[in-house]
Amino acid sequence: MPRWRILVAGDADLREPLAASLVAGGYAVDTACCVREGVELMRQQDYAVSVLDLAHGDGFETLTEIQRLRPQCSLLVLAAPSSHQPSIGGTTPDALEVAVKPCSSDDISARVSRMIEIQTLRRENAALREQLARSFGPGAGTIAPGMKLCEMEKLLVAATIQYTHGNIKEAASVLGIDRSTLYEKIKRYEIPRR
Repeated sequence: MPRWRILVAGDADLREPLAASLVAGGYAVDTACCVREGVELMRQQDYAVSVLDLAHGDGFETLTEIQRLRPQCSLLVLAAPSSHQPSIGGTTPDALEVAVKPCSSDDISARVSRMIEIQTLRRENAALREQLARSFGPGAGTIAPGMKLCEMEKLLVAATIQYTHGNIKEAASVLGIDRSTLYEKIKRYEIPRR
């Protein structure tokens, strides 16, 4: 898997130690001396997380521009204690986190790592949903937002049985459950065995 790319925009006294810490953590890091310069970098490069020090008149209105430019990028905003929680379009997006200054490079690195973990889980979740949807074939049903876990389980079990051509032993192995548990699910969900 390619390394995650991080943008750090802020003063050198924050930017340089943080960039070094993130590089040591295995991330690819680009730096900018201010948020405005960071926005220009974002026009050319996709970032998983951008750490933005909102100093020197870089206002929260810049966040709206960044959100439009790179909506998939998680933002970690470093703000003075008197600043208010930023919002974009009137609501705080879930990919936006605010850290009140002063904060250490270790604290910021830990927050970036957590944001990367969340992005990783979201991408894996989306890939698994897509994979499941493809495995059902046309018209067989898909996993959709708001679906209950039991509905997803039924689709997964049915798709696995279809994938293994009705071989219960193989289907149980693919699902990571024993055959008796699979038989119970087949009966509970009234899934045809082909």
